Amino acid sequence: MTHREIRSRVPLLGPRGRLNPEAAAWGRGAMIDTTGIGGLRHWSRTKRWDYWLVMTPEHCLVLDVSALGYVAFQQVWLYDRATRAAIDTSTVRPFSVGVSMPPAHGREPVRARAGGICIDMEPAGSRTRLRATTPRVVVDLTLERLPVQEAHGVVVPWSPTRFHYSLRDIGWRVRGTIVADGVAHEVGEGAWAMLEHGRGRWPHTVQWQWGVAHGELPDGRRLSFQFAGTWTVGTPSTENAIVLDGRIQKVQEEVVWDFDGGDYLEPWHVYGPRVEARFTPVALRSDEPSAAGVLAGDVNQCFGTWEGHVLLDDGSRLEFDRLEGCAEDAEFRW
Repeated sequence: MTHREIRSRVPLLGPRGRLNPEAAAWGRGAMIDTTGIGGLRHWSRTKRWDYWLVMTPEHCLVLDVSALGYVAFQQVWLYDRATRAAIDTSTVRPFSVGVSMPPAHGREPVRARAGGICIDMEPAGSRTRLRATTPRVVVDLTLERLPVQEAHGVVVPWSPTRFHYSLRDIGWRVRGTIVADGVAHEVGEGAWAMLEHGRGRWPHTVQWQWGVAHGELPDGRRLSFQFAGTWTVGTPSTENAIVLDGRIQKVQEEVVWDFDGGDYLEPWHVYGPRVEARFTPVALRSDEPSAAGVLAGDVNQCFGTWEGHVLLDDGSRLEFDRLEGCAEDAEFRW
């Protein structure tokens, strides 16, 4: 299976809001223009989100702004590594009340105002400013992309009317401040961030797994990877990629996810033709967002470390140990 790479900007939508066949591919960066995805004609099936994961030596932070057609979901989740305590503030509101999302990636801020949560994601060239306020948490972070940092974008086509564009950008530098219960924590050395930008039209029920890792190898090279499962099976697409020193090496093959759905804190095993990895969780974020029967979800996201090896494009084997990251199992009816 070979998934086509695009090298210039392509519109996601064709006539009547259907999938543009030329967009059913992958690219190195924001090659897909999603203008028009938020129109009224297909509002109930349209799902949009911008999700930031920030990992520091002291904390794991999730900022999530999602407009899911029938409802909007926002969350600020902060985990303290030393105390193993989490502060979780989330809200589900009807339709897209309180949410402002740009028509395409990186052009305008993403904002959310609902249920005691204020979130601002403000892009400015190679930098993004993240700000969030809840009754117990205040976040003010500046994120900066490295000079060489390719993001992996992919369009998954289930049909001409059901499709999704996902952009994952791993390894941003982070500096700023996180305040938890009145205590300020400076963020800088050792911190990194990942963006997941998603726009699409989804079927009523879906399940997925995905995981990311990022870190520095003993020889000084930077290694990131992302692997996903279930939701792309049966399509020509995968969300899988290895990123070495900021350059993407596309993984065309699907991978197998082996984990204990009854105890997500047990080790996970992810394997395929180009990866053999073990994920050891240390923290679990579980959400069951619901709204009046139109949204029901079960999200279990673990944070921890990865070890194992990947095979590079040249056939060489690259081993890694204790790369930080996360792994997630999710199922939605939306």
